Amino acid sequence: MQPLTLAKRAWLLLFLLIILSYFYGLGDFSLVGPDEPRYAQVAREMLQRHDLVTPTLGGHPWFEKPALLYWMMIASFAAGGVSEWTARLAPALCGLLTVAAVYWVGWRLDSKSSNETRLGIPGRGILGALVAASSGGLIAFSHGASFDIVITMTVTIALAFFLAAETEQSQTGRRWFLAGFY
Repeated sequence: MQPLTLAKRAWLLLFLLIILSYFYGLGDFSLVGPDEPRYAQVAREMLQRHDLVTPTLGGHPWFEKPALLYWMMIASFAAGGVSEWTARLAPALCGLLTVAAVYWVGWRLDSKSSNETRLGIPGRGILGALVAASSGGLIAFSHGASFDIVITMTVTIALAFFLAAETEQSQTGRRWFLAGFY
C-alpha cells in the first residue's frame, strides 16, 4: 500500500472517530439539571403547537433565550421523534461545526501564507481542528442540550469570517466575508 493512501485512510479513520465521539452516548442518560429538560420541553411544545415564533413552557410564553437552539431541536424532534438523543443532536452538530470553522480558518491561513511564513508547520487547519475536536470542554458542552455550544459555534464562525475578510485581497470577497461576519 502506498504511504499516501495509508495516510489518507488514517485521516479518514481519525475524522470518523471524532464524529463518533461527538454523537456517542447522547441518549444514554436522561436530561440533566434544570436547563436540559426545560429547553427540550420548550422545543417540544413549539413543535406540538406548530409555532416557531413563540416559545412556551407549560403553556406560558418563555422568552428567556434566543430561538436558534429550539429550532434545531424542533428539526431533530420532527426527524427522529422526541427523545434525549434527538434533544442533544443539535448541540453535537454545533460542536462539529465549531471544529469545522477552526479547520477552515487554519486551512485559509495556510493557503494565504507563503512557504517562508509557515515556519515548517504543516496543516494548521488539521492541527487546529484536532486540538479543538479533542478539547474536553467542547466535547462536554456538545453532549448537553444547552445554549453554550450554540453560542460558541456562532461566535467561532463569525470570527472565522472576520479573519477571512482581513486576509482577503479582493474587495468583493472581503465584503462577502464581512457579511458572513455580521
